[in-house]
Amino acid sequence: MKIFFDSGFDAGKWAGELAKLLRNRKLIPELVPRARVWRATWKQWIQFEPDWLKGPAFMFGKPGIMSQGEALYAGYYVESGLPPDCEHPAYITGDDWHWHGFDQCLKNDDLRSRLNAMLLNLPEHRRCIWIRTDQNENSLEYEGDQSLLNTREIVQGVPEKEWIDIIMGIRFSKKECLDLQDGIVSELSTPIIRADEISSLIIEAIPERSKSGVRGKE
Repeated sequence: MKIFFDSGFDAGKWAGELAKLLRNRKLIPELVPRARVWRATWKQWIQFEPDWLKGPAFMFGKPGIMSQGEALYAGYYVESGLPPDCEHPAYITGDDWHWHGFDQCLKNDDLRSRLNAMLLNLPEHRRCIWIRTDQNENSLEYEGDQSLLNTREIVQGVPEKEWIDIIMGIRFSKKECLDLQDGIVSELSTPIIRADEISSLIIEAIPERSKSGVRGKE
C-alpha cells in the first residue's frame, strides 16, 4: 500500500493512512494513534493519545510521528509552551505539563541514565533527538548521555517566548519512507512502544510542583 508521496511529504499528508495502519497493530492498548492537523499551516502529524481526548494535547508527552523537510521522526514527543503572559491559556506551560518531567530527566543523573538506557535500545543507525523552536531546528545523532546534556544546553538557550517541540527516537530519510511505504509500520512498532515506556519515566519525574520556570532554568 502506498502511503508516502514525494508531494506533501513535509506537510504530513501521509498521516491519515499511516494512523489507520497503526491502529490495526494496537501497539499501546490504552492509546489511539490519531492524525492531527495544525490549522495555521495545515501541517499533519500522528500522536498516540487517550481515546477520550478531544482538545489540545500540548501538555502531554506522547508517542508521536512527524515529518520535517526530508526526514520523518518517530518517538517520544514532548512540547514546551509559553510563559504566563501569553494571551492563550492553553499555550501556557503549567505546572502539570510533562515538559517539567522531561527537564528533570535531563538534569538528574539517575533519571538521565534511565532515559539513556531506553534510547540506546533503539536501532543505532536511526537514533536521534529532533528539536524545533520558532527560529531553529536541530537533528542530533543520538550517541548516549552526552546527547541528552547537549539537548539541555540547546533548550536552555531558547528564549522563553518561543515554543519547543522535541522528538526523542528514530529518523527515516524521505527516500527510505518512499521505498518502505506501508512496510514502515513494522519498523515503527518498537520505537513507539519504547516511547510509551519513556512517557512513563517522564511522568514519574514530574515534580509535585515545578518551581524551575518554563525552560527549567535555575
